[in-house]
Amino acid sequence: MSIDELSTAISGNIEQAEQLLTAINTSREQAVQLQGQLMQLAAESVAAQLNVCAEELEKANNQVLGLKSQLEQARTQAEAAKTA
Repeated sequence: MSIDELSTAISGNIEQAEQLLTAINTSREQAVQLQGQLMQLAAESVAAQLNVCAEELEKANNQVLGLKSQLEQARTQAEAAKTA
């Protein structure tokens, strides 16, 4: 495997992380929207559970952002190895 192939593979991982971020954000937005609808129907206990769900999705989002950052750093190091 060459450094270019490694860098390309890492770039693919970054793209997958970005897709995962999009999917998590979509789920979180759906949970928040559903929570608002349930609050209007006076279903507070279900809405509260959906709020916790949205919070957990936000935590997952933050973890994926950290993963994406680490992948970008790995790619930078791989690219730097070409000039070492």
